[in-house]
Amino acid sequence: MEEKREKAEWYKLAWFVSYLLQPHMKRGRTIDPERLLPESMRRRKKSRTKEEARRELRELKKSVGMKDDG
Repeated sequence: MEEKREKAEWYKLAWFVSYLLQPHMKRGRTIDPERLLPESMRRRKKSRTKEEARRELRELKKSVGMKDDG
């Protein structure tokens, strides 16, 4: 639980810093918040099945208290 909270704080901070740095970047350049995270915390793009995506959505709905329709 603590690890998830800490990871969320890192992601929030990375988005905030990328937002702050954006005006100082050369025209046409952007900074990806993922690049600001430590290598161990970066999300890896992996393909998942529809069932895995549905399961993840159900878990997310449950964690925020939404009713699951499926």
